[in-house]
Amino acid sequence: MQWTDIKDGRITIRCAIDQRNNVTPPKHDKARTVRLSPALVSALEKLPRRGLWIVSRLDDGGSLGYCAIWEAIRALYVRAGVSIPVSDTGKRMPWHSMRHTFGTECAASGVPLPVIQELMGHEDIATTMRYVSVNLGQKDDAIALAFGATVASRKATSGQQTG
Repeated sequence: MQWTDIKDGRITIRCAIDQRNNVTPPKHDKARTVRLSPALVSALEKLPRRGLWIVSRLDDGGSLGYCAIWEAIRALYVRAGVSIPVSDTGKRMPWHSMRHTFGTECAASGVPLPVIQELMGHEDIATTMRYVSVNLGQKDDAIALAFGATVASRKATSGQQTG
């Protein structure tokens, strides 16, 4: 991401850096614009500008390579005391874990799936669905929203077990 990609509280994703450190177009050659949260806008305003890239090398402001970015993200996990999630194949997935969190938090906040799909830049809604997890509390909340009662209140008034 480059400083010029930020305007009016939004960022336009125009490029990616591959594992060979080449700057490439984003997946499917499709740029997309996403609103930034107020907290992120505030944090970005406090960052020093060392060059064209928002997250850059300290010495010359050049782009960080793939491995350097991976290590920086790994360090965030370590600092937070959270283990880096591992895929079913045993591969560490720090970026995808953040995407899963983003998709899940959006869905839990009531953001419609087609909007999450657009925000995440997915061509197919099935891809978006792989990034959204649902927990028991969310299922309970959905029933409460649709039918006007919580599981706990139904238990209290009916004396029945619910599942």
